[in-house]
Amino acid sequence: MGRTDLGQVSDLESQVSPMPWALRAFSDCLGAGYDNWVIEIAGQVNAFLVMAVSAGEAHLLNFAVQPAHQRQGMGSWLLHQAQQYAAQRGAVQILLEVRPSNG
Repeated sequence: MGRTDLGQVSDLESQVSPMPWALRAFSDCLGAGYDNWVIEIAGQVNAFLVMAVSAGEAHLLNFAVQPAHQRQGMGSWLLHQAQQYAAQRGAVQILLEVRPSNG
């Protein structure tokens, strides 16, 4: 994910989340050096993942797939890539915090 992707990432987040992150939150993640991935097809962001890795842990911060592209393996592929990357950086676990309203 780069700065040029932020608008599309923010739009995707707004489509799939009842309490979406603001564009500024994604920008802050880039500025902080968090690990970010997008799946882009024909110039369109179809999925993204944001993760922070440190001290033997990976924190999955945000993750989404365009509704029209769900159930096609994009999410699984992104999670697998993130898992491998985190392990290479010494993470022994991946954590996900979930809002009570998501339960």
